[in-house]
Amino acid sequence: MNPELLKPDISIYTRGCDRSRPTDFSLMESHVEVKFDESDDPFDDESVHSFEHDREASKDTKGQITSYAVAQLAGQFRTHIFTILVCGGYARILRWDRSGAVVTAAFDYCNRYLGEFFWRYDRTPPDDRGMELSISKPSDTEVTLARQYLRCSLQALLLKFAVYNDMDGKTSYYIGSKPSFKGNASPTGRATRTFIIFDQQTRRVVFLKDTWRIDLPGVVKEGERYKILHEAKVPFIAPFLCGGDIFQHRTRTQDFSSERWARPIKNSLRPHQHYRLVLGIVGRDLTSFDSSWEMVGAIRDALQGTLMNNVGGNHDVT
Repeated sequence: MNPELLKPDISIYTRGCDRSRPTDFSLMESHVEVKFDESDDPFDDESVHSFEHDREASKDTKGQITSYAVAQLAGQFRTHIFTILVCGGYARILRWDRSGAVVTAAFDYCNRYLGEFFWRYDRTPPDDRGMELSISKPSDTEVTLARQYLRCSLQALLLKFAVYNDMDGKTSYYIGSKPSFKGNASPTGRATRTFIIFDQQTRRVVFLKDTWRIDLPGVVKEGERYKILHEAKVPFIAPFLCGGDIFQHRTRTQDFSSERWARPIKNSLRPHQHYRLVLGIVGRDLTSFDSSWEMVGAIRDALQGTLMNNVGGNHDVT
């Protein structure tokens, strides 16, 4: 996956990843960007006013490394990624997640730090490197059955999603293919993706939402909001099947921002928690309406459901 034809100077992959092209963000473990001039560095360790340089070359570098992070996070299922930036005679290590990025101070890459980072990274378990272990490869039997219900081609890649249910503590598994919607064109934020999926237990095609919800006091989880609405018999809302947080998938950048060594920032960072829910119906795109009557009726139903949804309390529905 390389839609923007982006090419980091050095791309890092796991052994035996079956890569078929020089740059593939969907398989990339990490990457290194190399600038020969130290003035290209986006960051300033010495300034007391701002950690970010305002030079044009610095801004260009910041935009470049951000685009690489976006491409890797959008092409994979990751909790976080690490990248390395080299400017002149020194390097920095960056850790990106959905709340922001942690940037190290500049260090001489000829000393032990960079080598030790790669040594440790190579020996770190996949989940600590940011890999998504709640998504796996379905069995051949599961693939065959799912293709019949999802009506996808033999070439389509199928994934098996684990969905944890906060209501009863159980885990359910669903098979899906490529996302029907992607809202992850930024390295930070909710990064919402939706999938049409196959429910193996009920043999039905249903709808999955994968998102990084805002994790703040008073923000009600979307599944809890659906439960409240269903109990209140609110009309025109989708049937909620299950949903919950994914264990240990919470952003950490906001925690590091308050450390003694961290440079001050203007705005506080919002924590995000990885969350999935399953709805028992697959809707059609509103642009596919058959008549103006159908479109107006859909908008009316949505407005009525939204108005009743907004009665009391904060929520995290998008």
